Amino acid sequence: MKGSKFRIWKQDPWTPHIDIRTTFVHSRLSAGPSDAEIRVEMPEGVPLVEPDKNGNFLFCPKKEMEKFNAAHTFAVARQVLTMYQRAIGRAGYRRPFEWQWGKIPLILKPHAPKSTSPVTPSYHRSSRSVEFPFFESNVVYQPEDEGRGTEKKETIYTCQSFDFIAHEMGHAILDALKPCYHDTNSKETMKLAESFGDLTAIFTVAGQMDQVEAVIAESKADIREPTFLSAIAERYGLVTEGKWRGLRDALNEHLVTNNLGSLHANSQSFTGAVYEILAEIFDDHVLLDQYDPAESLYRVGQHMALVVLRAFIDAPDVNPSFRNIAEMMMRAEDHPRWRNSMKWVFEKREILTP
Repeated sequence: MKGSKFRIWKQDPWTPHIDIRTTFVHSRLSAGPSDAEIRVEMPEGVPLVEPDKNGNFLFCPKKEMEKFNAAHTFAVARQVLTMYQRAIGRAGYRRPFEWQWGKIPLILKPHAPKSTSPVTPSYHRSSRSVEFPFFESNVVYQPEDEGRGTEKKETIYTCQSFDFIAHEMGHAILDALKPCYHDTNSKETMKLAESFGDLTAIFTVAGQMDQVEAVIAESKADIREPTFLSAIAERYGLVTEGKWRGLRDALNEHLVTNNLGSLHANSQSFTGAVYEILAEIFDDHVLLDQYDPAESLYRVGQHMALVVLRAFIDAPDVNPSFRNIAEMMMRAEDHPRWRNSMKWVFEKREILTP
């Protein structure tokens, strides 16, 4: 089997107790890095990143920051796409996956033009790309284990966030599956698209065995406790809004009728519902005398990713509602007790109410 090794951030660089790890990408790669479906594009004058003599992309973020960022961005994006391609195959859908524009690779720009103010990454159908801007932070609080309240100026590269990469890949993948969701004027459909992005980040984390082991250790096998699994974009949320629990958090009690301001914020009610269902099924699945809880979380995470993906694929092609996706999720769930858990959570969140 051919493939390449990459060094990536397991999570946002400031997430406590989470550092760099080596991961494997199985596709055939060339300089960029790039393969048949994804390629990295660096700013003008910056050469493409080349693999070493063994075909690997093992860079140090302190000594080779530009190369590391390019390799990290590609590897995480590749993990997300591979996760959903496998899920599509397990679901029995025969149509091979293609981007909304066809077989031309999606472009990743880990060093999009520098911004004068904090700005989040963005997916652009017109340019077939995902852009990850960078900016200077005015105040940067160090991680908890280095002392709260410490301030210093630092360049924030949004491409270093595992969650941001996964979220934007979620947008690109959803646009490939349901292109009308991208063009919609329906605010509820827009919220669902944002929720799909955050759920993509959660499912991708839950698909990494070392990360689920860290979640289990940090939460003592209770994923209703705050961990990096539910928190989205911790570093960005900390820098821009002083939020220690990330820019958004799936561990919430928000109802559909709550108005939290922006579309991104209001998407948290659906994300929170799916995360709560994930926790319900995990609790039901945990058998400590038979399985390691990390294995259980991994399996439940893969199961939920498949259920959510099937729900979005089978939902109406135009302007779906929260209720539409909830009903499709229940239809996709074969386990009666877990389907009842879904119904209970969706009713509590006012997603299934008239």
